[in-house]
Amino acid sequence: MQRGAAEKSTRRPDARRLCTTTRGQYRYDEHRTLNSPATEDGRTSPSALCEVALTLIASSGVRQILIDEAGNLLNAGRSTQQQSLAFIKAITNRGVTISIASTMNLVNVLAADEQLQSRFTRVEIPMWAESESFRSFLASIELELRLPQASGLSDQAIVRWLVSRGCCTTSRVLEVICNAKRIADSQGLARIDIRLLDIALSHGYVGEGTRHGDF
Repeated sequence: MQRGAAEKSTRRPDARRLCTTTRGQYRYDEHRTLNSPATEDGRTSPSALCEVALTLIASSGVRQILIDEAGNLLNAGRSTQQQSLAFIKAITNRGVTISIASTMNLVNVLAADEQLQSRFTRVEIPMWAESESFRSFLASIELELRLPQASGLSDQAIVRWLVSRGCCTTSRVLEVICNAKRIADSQGLARIDIRLLDIALSHGYVGEGTRHGDF
């Protein structure tokens, strides 16, 4: 019993589900175990964790990975950035497709590595501008909201308000309008107007209990 207990205590807890913090430090799930090389302070080395992740990706049959908010990699030090990029390159070497959602800052970092740059096709998300297509898009959103009264989201005043406030991507437009809809519901209002859109843009969804005169 004593020998078994001693052997168990030498096993290092490690991750089968890996993630990176905004500082670029690796953390792990202690519910799994793995015998792998450790650093001097007793932590499993990042390179060993990457090898574990590559093994798990291969064994689980993953064919595609989407990395959202990949710009957070830039918050880490240069060494960790290079490790992360090398890890991405290693994944693509295994035949796994990677899609990265980020800003131009990370695009420029990837462009500095010829091998990485050649593995990605750049696709830019179009920005909405004042146009018939944008008005049609807003009108279709309003139909889905099913408010008691028409809000006129496709009216010129609201279209120009959205564009002037930088709400020019689909995700941002939906976020602001959906938050305005929640505020309208919580206040018992029958429609969305620019005042509610302004609150939604400035404060997000302020939750139940908000009243018409709170802002």
